[in-house]
Amino acid sequence: MLGVFNQPSFAWTLPALVSGLILCHTRLITRLWARIAAFCLVAAPFAGSLIFLLTNDDADDRADNLLALFPLLVLAALVFALWGLRRGITLGRMIPFLILAAIQGTLLSQQLWGSTYALWPLLIILAGCTVAAFPPPARPVAIGAAALISVTLFVCGSLYAVSFERLRYVQIPDSPVQHSSVPALRGMATPGPFLSDFDALLEFTAHEIPPHDRLLLLPGEDPFYFATGRAPQFPVTLFDPATDPYSASELFEEARRSDVRWVIVKRALQIDENPMPNWEQTMVLLEREFVPYARLRGYDIYRRR
Repeated sequence: MLGVFNQPSFAWTLPALVSGLILCHTRLITRLWARIAAFCLVAAPFAGSLIFLLTNDDADDRADNLLALFPLLVLAALVFALWGLRRGITLGRMIPFLILAAIQGTLLSQQLWGSTYALWPLLIILAGCTVAAFPPPARPVAIGAAALISVTLFVCGSLYAVSFERLRYVQIPDSPVQHSSVPALRGMATPGPFLSDFDALLEFTAHEIPPHDRLLLLPGEDPFYFATGRAPQFPVTLFDPATDPYSASELFEEARRSDVRWVIVKRALQIDENPMPNWEQTMVLLEREFVPYARLRGYDIYRRR
């Protein structure tokens, strides 16, 4: 997990930020030139991100440039949080550590570049805690730093969101938007035949699969249990490298132990490639223990032999 902090940009952003923070904690900060110098040093990594944004139009590079600020702010927050403990342990001084633990624990899944999930609000809280910990003589530097951090995250983050960089793996067909006819999914809409296929699966399930029979969806269908009201009866509901702990053989051992009677395989995926590890081996083992029962639009239904 320390790989998250192995950033080439740290060669200059980290010394600049550290130098600025150290200057803020010296007696020199009461002088105007020291405040200007401290602000320039603290602001350099964020100003550099804005300059990079204006000089580079590649979505991948822009995303990497923005994400590189994440571990930088985390390190700065950690230093300030440790420094604050010298005055004693209080709930307020422990909050940054709780946030840092939440961030680092979440990054165990796919690290920083796999997915940042909903960690940006936590990062903003950390940045706020860090800026608030500036000593009183450095308050003008803190205000300037807060403004620049806000502008950087707003501008870079807005372009990051507008570019749909995190949705490149999704297939968005050039076809009319369809709406679900299922009351539980009212308002759900997407281009392509995916929702109509899913509605047909729900109708088939209601008529053909007994409510108490255990089933398995491969590689997973998020709205299924919500729309049907059935309780998941298998330890994994979405199979991809981040959530699937089983090998193909272990998967079917667990399926036998759980008395899975039905397997629903989604053929028409909404992403560029099947996310399930060992897909081919999984299908070989599936056909040994289950027989085809029905073929729907986009789905294959198997029943245990």
